[in-house]
Amino acid sequence: MCLCPMQAGAEKLRMSGVRDVQMQGLLYVHQREIAACTPGDAAVTFLGSDDATTCHILVLKDLGSGTLCLAHCDGSDLAWGVHHMVEAVCSLAGAAYERLELHIVGGFADRAGVSDRLTHDIIGEFVQQKEDVHLLTFCASAVDVRTGDLFPARFPDRGPDSVLRSARIFSCNTMEDVYSAENGELHVGPYHWESSKDVIFWLSQPDCVLLKHLSTSPAVEPPDFVSRLRDQLCFLLEHPTPHKLFPHGKARIYRRNGEGLWELMQ
Repeated sequence: MCLCPMQAGAEKLRMSGVRDVQMQGLLYVHQREIAACTPGDAAVTFLGSDDATTCHILVLKDLGSGTLCLAHCDGSDLAWGVHHMVEAVCSLAGAAYERLELHIVGGFADRAGVSDRLTHDIIGEFVQQKEDVHLLTFCASAVDVRTGDLFPARFPDRGPDSVLRSARIFSCNTMEDVYSAENGELHVGPYHWESSKDVIFWLSQPDCVLLKHLSTSPAVEPPDFVSRLRDQLCFLLEHPTPHKLFPHGKARIYRRNGEGLWELMQ
């Protein structure tokens, strides 16, 4: 049997062993987040994301410079997100820019057709870009920014500010670029939300109700989905407004410390 290059790439990725990625050098990208960097980035060795059931993880790479951008898309703010990915990669690539290659990972044949619609929308948005984008993988939850290799991965943590960044999707439908490659900083927020009685209602519901109504794919969510969901709801309950989390309305800024871990600067 002979596979086309895209099928071969997907099969190779599917058959790859899962690698455990350490926190040192990892930039984890949450749902509705984007991050871009170059192979020589001193703060980032791996870009990664996971839990893409109906969501899609996108990796855009410039072949000439090796510049990479990873996004975790659920369909929200998709036009801006795709355009920003292309813009970010081209900007960081500079004169070394050569060819844009796209890898799409995630989604499944869900009964509601959520994944199918998202796939078509994503491809449609890339078609609208003025730069040519070549789809190489359509099947990696992580990518080695030094080599550009994609591989299935497990992450020991989704930080920093994992619960805060995850809880954002309850109050905001926009995608956000969280990393500044120019100065090696991870920016979280500032986010805006208001106190809601809905949080108390959802926290009072049994796990089966949360899974049914707050997931687009209840049958395939990971075992810790509901517990992490409750953590996010509890966080919103404990912080009915985000003002104290973002003093003076400024982002929480992280940089790598001497141990290779993200450290809050302010």
